[in-house]
Amino acid sequence: MRKVLLGGVVLAVFLLSPAVIPPQYVVSYSPPAIPTAVVLIAPESAPDVGIGATTLPDVTQHTATYGNEAHFVTEWQLMEVLAQTSWRPHVIKTIQIEDESYILDKRPLRFLYALMLCESGGKEDAVGDLDLGVSLGIFQINISYWPRLHKEYNLLDAEDNAQAAYVVWKAMGFKAWSCYGGEPVPIQSISE
Repeated sequence: MRKVLLGGVVLAVFLLSPAVIPPQYVVSYSPPAIPTAVVLIAPESAPDVGIGATTLPDVTQHTATYGNEAHFVTEWQLMEVLAQTSWRPHVIKTIQIEDESYILDKRPLRFLYALMLCESGGKEDAVGDLDLGVSLGIFQINISYWPRLHKEYNLLDAEDNAQAAYVVWKAMGFKAWSCYGGEPVPIQSISE
């Protein structure tokens, strides 16, 4: 026990005494000098000759919406949105395969995702078709053709827009969307 205490005291004296370290091994730190800022001042008037004869106004504009990031709906987010609407039985489907297990059938979801990307680029607050009446949201519901849906749903909300799209699909099928193009729908039950 005495040897352990004596060893601890010797180690403490060695570590705490700065005179033991030779001066050539002492490390010091001095932070680099921060350069002074350079302020560029544009001339108030341009030279009187050549192209620069007129002073251009400042074209920098600060708008309230400049800092807002666009929100794009991903395929996974669309599946979550559609699962909260009447689309649920059409997009959350399972198929039994040969070994009696089940897999998720993603064809309806991928079809609706492609339709959404074509119509709005996946942008939740998309506004389009200004020449044909305004169309809003991810599935571009035309408010002049569907005024009841515009009053009933917030078409700039992805979930409300998807529910309104379901109502449109039930009334007219996929021909209601200009992006559909008459291609066969990859699902049997979606054309009910």
